[in-house]
Amino acid sequence: MCGQTRTTGRFIVKRKTIRKRLSAKLKELKEELRRRWHEPVAEVGKWLKSVVRGYFNYHAVPGNMDSRWIPSAKILHPHPNVRFDAIHPR
Repeated sequence: MCGQTRTTGRFIVKRKTIRKRLSAKLKELKEELRRRWHEPVAEVGKWLKSVVRGYFNYHAVPGNMDSRWIPSAKILHPHPNVRFDAIHPR
């Protein structure tokens, strides 16, 4: 999606998780939690921690923080202009 930065009003490419995918993943997660209902809490917690960490590692990009209501996370991937701002000698 196209957008603007809050401070300078410059053009920015915004990214947002598709609601259909997010809903499907949450439904799948709910079913898996029901399956693990009688396992020890420590095991379920360890599994759930890995699932949430993996989700954040994939979706934690600038501009996508508003679509998540689960625990807050820090931005892991920088904006593209920072990532691709390399100068290569020729």
